[in-house]
Amino acid sequence: MKKLFVSILFVLLNALCLFAQNIEFKINELMSAYADNGQFNGTILIKKGENFIYKKAFGLANREWDIPNTIDSKFLIGSIGKPFTALMTLILVDDGLIELNSTINSYIPEYSGPGKNKVTIHQMLTHTSGIPNHGAIPNLSKKLVRWIYDTDQYLELIQNIDLKSEPGTAFEYSGIAYNLLAIICEKVSKKDFGDLLKERIFIPLEMNTTKHDKHLDIDTKRTDGYEYHLLEGYINPSYIEMCHVKGSGGILSSVEDVSKFSNECFNTQKLLSEELYNKMFTPYIKDWQYYGYGWWITNKNINGDSLTLISHGGSTDGYKAYLTRIVEDSVDIILCQN
Repeated sequence: MKKLFVSILFVLLNALCLFAQNIEFKINELMSAYADNGQFNGTILIKKGENFIYKKAFGLANREWDIPNTIDSKFLIGSIGKPFTALMTLILVDDGLIELNSTINSYIPEYSGPGKNKVTIHQMLTHTSGIPNHGAIPNLSKKLVRWIYDTDQYLELIQNIDLKSEPGTAFEYSGIAYNLLAIICEKVSKKDFGDLLKERIFIPLEMNTTKHDKHLDIDTKRTDGYEYHLLEGYINPSYIEMCHVKGSGGILSSVEDVSKFSNECFNTQKLLSEELYNKMFTPYIKDWQYYGYGWWITNKNINGDSLTLISHGGSTDGYKAYLTRIVEDSVDIILCQN
């Protein structure tokens, strides 16, 4: 997905000076080549300002029944859920229910996991908490990730994990930290995280095809996820229960709805104060790129121009997704793949 995104990015930036019809032709030529060779199966949307440059669906939503993807097909978007969790946390900061410099235990007094009484909300948002990623959970087998855990059981699951670094001293990408942010949002609002996202983000932004996923639900236009293997082709993926990615993933959406979310974050900015949006897009610490609150931030020199890219990718069993905003050109590139 990253190689595909980079290819699209270079085609797009080289073609932006041409007529829109030429841009559409060049992108379609590239995407069709990837799709014809089994390297892309899903949907893509590219938008500049209020104008759609390109949007199209490729491949199949269900391979057993030969059902094609459509532009409103729904996909799990993996870690693109982190910008949603960051925004939801900041909305509650704006409400006065959460403070960025308070610790996990300020909101979950019983918390006894990594960083107890030390890790702050700001550190979890910026991946500087020292809390490791999901793989650090002891004995987290393919069997265990199929089980449903409530909040108390999840907190017990992570209580014996050690910090990877002292809070605030280093970058450590952590899905566990973002799951804890979702739990904190639930604690202070006294609402289920999915209901909270729906009430405070999805409904206000008219994201009508988006939800916090539950595998037991029946969803219209939901795609089936697949894995692609070079010698085997497409196969069915492993299964993970969404409670394991409550705040770090777990969102089902479409490219058009993701574009509405991007439009809010970068253009309309009606859900948060300007100050908190500025905090969200501040580059705090660098790993391979800088990271803000739920977003990767990087500067690239392309054709002699210095451009700021604010983005996030996502991957969960059977699905991949990518969202980036080219800030100076107000361009969004959004891909969802199954």
